[in-house]
Amino acid sequence: MKEYYVYGWFYKDNGQCFYIGKGCGNRYKDITNRSAVFKMLINKFPVESKILVSDLTEKESFQVEREIILTMIENRQPLVNNKFGEASTAAIDGIISAREKGAVWGRPKATYADNWETIYWTYRSKEITLDEALAKLEISKTTFYKLAKQYIMSEQSEYTPTEPEKRIARKTIKKKTEITQEMIDSALSKVMNLI
Repeated sequence: MKEYYVYGWFYKDNGQCFYIGKGCGNRYKDITNRSAVFKMLINKFPVESKILVSDLTEKESFQVEREIILTMIENRQPLVNNKFGEASTAAIDGIISAREKGAVWGRPKATYADNWETIYWTYRSKEITLDEALAKLEISKTTFYKLAKQYIMSEQSEYTPTEPEKRIARKTIKKKTEITQEMIDSALSKVMNLI
């Protein structure tokens, strides 16, 4: 369900963002369960909250929130809600340096080998065993089944899956909104002036 969003808290006088979060419902307005620094700021200065990106799954909201926070850190924008906000300059510089070198966090996505179709159809026609297919493709059984489900449901496959195969594949292949750079850029334009 696409009920999550990413939001920010801003100083009303200068529009600077000091907090980025993700939530659903009225979380963007809620001031309970916040840090002491956050509470001190909202009591001392006029502030407001705004939803930056909406209609996200929880996973997507984590991704967008993380990207905005890291971009703000790279641009030395102070935030009060994250461990990076209180990190040393050396730690921030390390993150910035790693990102500039193209560091990517998280597990790489499974991809099809060049010989995928040949091996897959050889396996489906029972000319080789699953173990032989896995060895030739150099992937795990879980990855094989994941790729097979994506393949039989894709346009590139000439195979017409049976109804039971379609139902199984639909359960495991979740339709999701791609987190686009435009979404992140739009949210960032709302929270800061990019350097």
